[in-house]
Amino acid sequence: MTGPGSGDEVGLVHGPAADAALRLAAAELGGDLERSALRSVDHRPGSGATAVHDVLVRRPDGSAVPAVLALTTEVDSLDGATGTLVLASDDVRLGVWVLPHDPALPGLVPAMDTGAVADLLSDCGVPTRPQDVTLDLRAYRPRRRAVVEARAHGASVFLKVVPPRHARGLHRRHRELTAAGVAAPRSLGTDPRGVVVLERLGGETWRSTMRQGLPTPDATELWATMDRLPGSLLLAPRRPSWCEQSWHHVALLGAALPSAADTVRTVAAEADVAAEVARLPVVPVHGDLYEAQVMVTRGRLSGVLDLDTAGPGHRVDDEACVLAHLALLPLAHPDVTDACAAELHEHLAVATSEPELLWRRTALVLLTLATGPVRNRRPGWERRTQQWLGLPRVMLQQAHRRPWTHGPDLLPRLLAAVDD
Repeated sequence: MTGPGSGDEVGLVHGPAADAALRLAAAELGGDLERSALRSVDHRPGSGATAVHDVLVRRPDGSAVPAVLALTTEVDSLDGATGTLVLASDDVRLGVWVLPHDPALPGLVPAMDTGAVADLLSDCGVPTRPQDVTLDLRAYRPRRRAVVEARAHGASVFLKVVPPRHARGLHRRHRELTAAGVAAPRSLGTDPRGVVVLERLGGETWRSTMRQGLPTPDATELWATMDRLPGSLLLAPRRPSWCEQSWHHVALLGAALPSAADTVRTVAAEADVAAEVARLPVVPVHGDLYEAQVMVTRGRLSGVLDLDTAGPGHRVDDEACVLAHLALLPLAHPDVTDACAAELHEHLAVATSEPELLWRRTALVLLTLATGPVRNRRPGWERRTQQWLGLPRVMLQQAHRRPWTHGPDLLPRLLAAVDD
């Protein structure tokens, strides 16, 4: 295995060096690498990088076996876990694992096994046979979390896989939320290996309803739901908000696009209102609230998803997260521009946070979201990243005009300024 020096973390897990590692890993699976496609890159500058690849392995008998392989420079974290491999050449060491053998998510193995899932569902009061179970991996962040959809008897649940130490707390949180009347998925049970069985909510995501031109919930309905978050969440561990993790995103963007590093640092400095936010009341918050986390049925809010991050925080960060995603979505999906413009105006109008503070906090969330193209590395990701960085820059440039007082044409004007 040859490739970049050990200082080039991303170059080791994505690119020619990664291709050599994938071929060695395919040989360990008993075949030759026929093709591969990058799914995502998770880079923590100075700490390491992990990339997930979809591969097809051709075996000697001619059969083709699809697999998902993860490559990481953080070899020490593997600690001899089952299903992992360490590849070494000169000063380069790479760790490899084949899904579902994520060393930090041992629950992913049973969550991807129909027999184990049937047993788990039966233990949760849903008698199930292995032959009736179908499984689909819906989301995966290496060593952090995964979501598997399990279907049986015409119904489905979601298996949330987290590091084992977090599972019981997540289970209790969902039970507390539903007991308090919050429209959240009910937890049916948990597995000590880190699997939480969550009831499927009805309806479609808020994002999907906007894309289809269907009615969406009134803004006051969403924030009334957030007001019902129970006070018990204040006892949960305090998790950094998107904005409080902005230093990581600044480093990631600077490492991925050195030409944009100065712009990134300038935007982060101009959007920095950490001292003002620290003086605000600490209240129960969602922690990662945006249009893909909200379920809608016939124009009414029917539930809120992904409450892993729920706990103590500041209301301004939930509001900024919603606004930032509404502002950014048209850059990826132009068909929702009009819908997002109307929603952005409505949610700005009902926001309870001080307007300029909220505006700058929203710009900072947008800066963190600009890492999206960097993570997926699809063709043209550099151009998209530059475009996405343009939105928080334009927002801050126009802050002196008090844009939050403008009407539904605010978002189209912001987007037009980005394109100029």
